[in-house]
Amino acid sequence: DLPLRLSNRMTTRLGQMVPGFGDVSRSVVEIALNVDLMLEGNGRERIDTIVHEMAHVADWLFNGELGHGSSWRGWAEYAGCKESACTEETLRRRSRGVTRVTRVPRLPGAARELAA
Repeated sequence: DLPLRLSNRMTTRLGQMVPGFGDVSRSVVEIALNVDLMLEGNGRERIDTIVHEMAHVADWLFNGELGHGSSWRGWAEYAGCKESACTEETLRRRSRGVTRVTRVPRLPGAARELAA
C-alpha cells in the first residue's frame, strides 16, 4: 500500500515523496500532493506530478537515492517524465478561502484511455 495525501499547505511544490527509513529495508511513508492539482483543468499536471513522484518512489526503493540525481533522471525518463519538473504549465489555484476541493475529478480522456 502507498498512502496518498492531499495537502492544503503546499504552496510552492506540487508533490512530495516521503521516504521511510527502516533497519533493514527502505519504504515509502506517503506521497503528498498539492490539493490544487485536484481542481478541474489541472488533469495533465496531476498526472505529470504523480509520475514524477513515482519516479522518486522507484529511485528510493531500488537505488536508495533521494533527490533529482542521475538515477532519478533514469527512472523519470523510463516513466515518460521530463528530467526536471514534469509540468511547465501554469497550475490553476484555488482562490483563498473560496474553492473547497471535495473530490478527485476524472482524469483527462487520453489518460483514461491509457489506463483502460
